[in-house]
Amino acid sequence: MLAHAILHTNFHWVGQGVLTMIFSSSIIMVFLALYALSRKHMHAALSYAGLCLSIAVYAFFYGFELMSINLEQALLWSSIQYIGVASFVGFSSVFIMQVTGYGHLLKGARILIPWIMPALTAAFKFLDHQLTLIYAQSSFSFEEGLFILDIVPGWWYVVFVVYINLLLIAGIFLLIRSYLNRHAILSGQAITMLAGIFVPWIGHLVYVTGNSPLNLDLTPIVFIVTGILWGVALFQYKMLSLAPMAREYVFSSIRDGIIVLDNRDRLADINQAAIGLFGIKKLPPAGTGLCHLIPGCVELVSFLKSDMDETVLSIVIEGKNKTFFIRQSLIQNTQGELMGKVITLHDITERQRAEQELKKAKILADQANQAKSRFVANMSHEVRTPMNAIMGFSEMLLEEIKEPRHVKMLQSVRASGKLLLSLLNDILDLSKIEAGKIDILPVPDNLRNTLEEIRQVYESQARAKGLDFDINYAPDMPDKMVFDQTRIKQIVFNLVGNAIKFTDKGYVHIAVDLTSEDRTKGRLRIRVTDTGIGIKPEEQKTIFEPFHQQSGQSNRKYGGTGLGLSISKGLAERMHGYIEVESTPGKGAVFTLTLPHVVITDKDEEARPIPKYQTDCFHVQEAFRNIEQIANPHELIQTLEQDFLMSWAELKDQLVLFKIESFAENIAALGEKHNCPPLVSYGKLIGEKIELLDIESIKNILAQFPELSNAVKKSYGYGVN
Repeated sequence: MLAHAILHTNFHWVGQGVLTMIFSSSIIMVFLALYALSRKHMHAALSYAGLCLSIAVYAFFYGFELMSINLEQALLWSSIQYIGVASFVGFSSVFIMQVTGYGHLLKGARILIPWIMPALTAAFKFLDHQLTLIYAQSSFSFEEGLFILDIVPGWWYVVFVVYINLLLIAGIFLLIRSYLNRHAILSGQAITMLAGIFVPWIGHLVYVTGNSPLNLDLTPIVFIVTGILWGVALFQYKMLSLAPMAREYVFSSIRDGIIVLDNRDRLADINQAAIGLFGIKKLPPAGTGLCHLIPGCVELVSFLKSDMDETVLSIVIEGKNKTFFIRQSLIQNTQGELMGKVITLHDITERQRAEQELKKAKILADQANQAKSRFVANMSHEVRTPMNAIMGFSEMLLEEIKEPRHVKMLQSVRASGKLLLSLLNDILDLSKIEAGKIDILPVPDNLRNTLEEIRQVYESQARAKGLDFDINYAPDMPDKMVFDQTRIKQIVFNLVGNAIKFTDKGYVHIAVDLTSEDRTKGRLRIRVTDTGIGIKPEEQKTIFEPFHQQSGQSNRKYGGTGLGLSISKGLAERMHGYIEVESTPGKGAVFTLTLPHVVITDKDEEARPIPKYQTDCFHVQEAFRNIEQIANPHELIQTLEQDFLMSWAELKDQLVLFKIESFAENIAALGEKHNCPPLVSYGKLIGEKIELLDIESIKNILAQFPELSNAVKKSYGYGVN
């Protein structure tokens, strides 16, 4: 065929030159396609190979069209060459989107979109002898020994040409945008690719406008320029090899060890960091088993066979124990088949050693803190015993001595003793909290009763300073909740005492509300508000620290040791709650005790569950469990309310031992007179604690007297206030 065509051209040098260029273009495109296919795993390589083959088909069969001997043969070659023309349009669209960063838009079924117009055009061309959509009319002539096909374009030909030009414009736009956004190194690549678009575009426009020499379609020839320029853009600027080069750089320079295994756990690759981690002297060959690579790796092999993604393992390497954080990632091909695994190893030996040292240091610090707490607690007990004796004898001497000068001295001794005893008690409470020895004993109780006791204690102090002192309860407050009456009383005592101490005019208010989560529990808030001196913003964060007092506070005027709020905070946290403060200097402060999960109950008050080792409380409910009715309970109850409650209110905070002892003896005598055993037991228990000088127990038992009085009234059928 080729020989016949050459003879047919009668050795026209122009025709032979044109054919040589066209077939050379086809051959060059084939070689570029094969080169790209050899690197098909690289970015955009397949689409580049496809467009090169498309140009080769276009050029090759256009050469055969020029060598045709009749119109029928020329139209056949023209139809086949349109496979290349249409394919080039599709492949170039995909290629430009990939190299400009928009390839992700062609995932899945969307990859078919660039091929719709090319596929229709190729199909219409093969059916053109019936449809005449591409060539409305066709004729031929011989110029310089070449068969020149003269056509009248059909309407689809015009549509396809417009479509191609729109695609070229879109490609130019994307490449210009890529040029503007890329690093200077890669912008040269974009310029080269732009040149690869403009050259064939100009050649194509020359042909479709009828200005081509001999009416030849020079597009296949100028497409060789496109292929070469785009090849330069790909290979000269290393676009196809940039990604694997970057991967290789990261693989070799990263500090973590990386081991690549095949699907049979044999070595496929290993980086320099892993070689250093395992002390490997010589680079192991591919295919080495993992156990040969890392001796004694039974645990590692077990991990690789498990479903875990990561673990921490200790491996002995060259006689040294090393700890690694290990992660495994599966490698799968596009069909989902397992190809191998990537194992990353991060040496955490030093980090673990540092963590162990920190743990040891923390243990030593905790032990030292506990030793300090034990020492403080023991010293508080030891010092408190003689202090009680000093205070007791001071009180007794005050009853005996009448000389004003001596009385003043004794009053000074008594005041100093009370201050020191209060400090010792606070230190003891704080040390118990720090040592975790504070017991929380919640029982069903009425919070109103607890807070009313606080009102009775501080009402006279507030009235003496001209302060308005009140307690406001939310309307829906339940009658009974489960809480530790002693600890809540201790906290609120502290907050109210501070509020009155630091407020000279205005008010101190207590507000109580319960936000119910459901019928069984809710969030309890006890808010203590005052109009006192307030707290500076920078000191609100440290006000709960032990021995902290705000700057400018005069100990001479206000007193105190700075332990009360710290103790209150510790008690609140032991009850799974917290204390917050809001304050404006000069305008007062608001302290809020919040207990998030307080149980609401409708059960009657039950006996407090006292641990076996606790002997500093009187079991009120247990004492009255089997009480017998007495002849005249009215007289007993009247005596308790009118005489003993008043005496109790006077001595419960003073802790004057001989007065307490007298109070206890009178209670026991009253119990014997009216045949009420609980009163007898209560008085005798206080007497025992006085003999032991156990002030902590005396305070706790005295605090139970209102509960004891209410139990007497309830047991004998009288209403309880």
